[in-house]
Amino acid sequence: MLLRSGPPRSSSRSDGARVSSLASSRSAFGGRATRLRAYGAFAVLVGVALVVVAPAAPAAHAATGIGLLDPPKVIATVPVGNEPIADALNPINGRVYVVNRGDNSVSVIDPSNNTVTATITVNNFPTGVAVNPLSGKVYVVASNFTAPDPHNSYVQVIDPNSNTVTATINIPSDGRGIAVNPLSGKIYVAIRSYADPPQNGQLVVIDPNTNSVTPSVGLGAWPEAVAVNRLTGVVYVTDEVENNVRVIDPINNKITGTVAMGQEPMGVAVSPVLGRVYVTNWYGNSVSVIDPLTNTVIATVPVGKGPKGLDVNPLTNEVYVANSGGYSSPHPIPNGETVAIINPLTNTVNTYIPVGATTGDGPFDVAINPLTGRAYAPQFSGNQVAVLGK
Repeated sequence: MLLRSGPPRSSSRSDGARVSSLASSRSAFGGRATRLRAYGAFAVLVGVALVVVAPAAPAAHAATGIGLLDPPKVIATVPVGNEPIADALNPINGRVYVVNRGDNSVSVIDPSNNTVTATITVNNFPTGVAVNPLSGKVYVVASNFTAPDPHNSYVQVIDPNSNTVTATINIPSDGRGIAVNPLSGKIYVAIRSYADPPQNGQLVVIDPNTNSVTPSVGLGAWPEAVAVNRLTGVVYVTDEVENNVRVIDPINNKITGTVAMGQEPMGVAVSPVLGRVYVTNWYGNSVSVIDPLTNTVIATVPVGKGPKGLDVNPLTNEVYVANSGGYSSPHPIPNGETVAIINPLTNTVNTYIPVGATTGDGPFDVAINPLTGRAYAPQFSGNQVAVLGK
């Protein structure tokens, strides 16, 4: 979930130099790349049913991820606010919530006609969004960065019926990725450190009943994205300075594992059926696949340029990866500014769908509707959302 400027960095830099460089160059970006696609228990049952009890042909489709015999394409583009950086889908009403970092707003897209039906004003510099799949409440993290209070971030709660902000929760600066645990309703927010040399970031845990911050979990210097396994509640947090993913027990909020990643892990998503964890490596142009039973990387999949957010299609188990294109030029970039679709059985990319590949406005994130399989990819520079379907 970064939009870069300037030449590539050397991977041999010290952590302190990397944080200093990242802090200056990434203030123009948001985090999140990812967050939980929490579709809730009902969506899990849908996904399991497709694998277990569907008729022969659809079951093969769901189990093997061969939906790419008829790959999706861009069927619509929806104009939204300025610099859309992240999105999340509400499985209750099907609406898509798009965070516009450039004008501090959230666009609400009606999936029936692909139009914006509401625009909600939020606090400064919003970077991430997540939805509670049981209540439908929408949570937006805003990093702030501006006077009069540049040292605090906020989580704002949006009522999905009235499309209004009903609560604002103070959290430490700098809030990045956000996710909701569908089993407990708890909200998790990654807080990064801009100190040089690096200091510890943290994972803030919010009680959904009181909107209060409970004891946090100490992390590395630059936590970025958060995802939750909706079957087990286990939490995964990427750290793009330390190049790892931390695994957190949701019961005691303790770190139970640390998994080494590629260069600059950004987005993270968990398969609702297989439980595998997928992590985009922004600078490594790849996706790491983690086995949740062993907390080890079982595959590294080369994808397009500058992968950021990603999501798993519960109807096919295929992984959709937003390849932003990084800061390379000229356009089009080979396999950049696309959505790559990964087959979960072969761990290879079966197809690349062009999204802004000739204009330099590649996608920053992906959110998938668990019932229709349609994907929504916000284009940061294009100020629009590409809708992928058949």
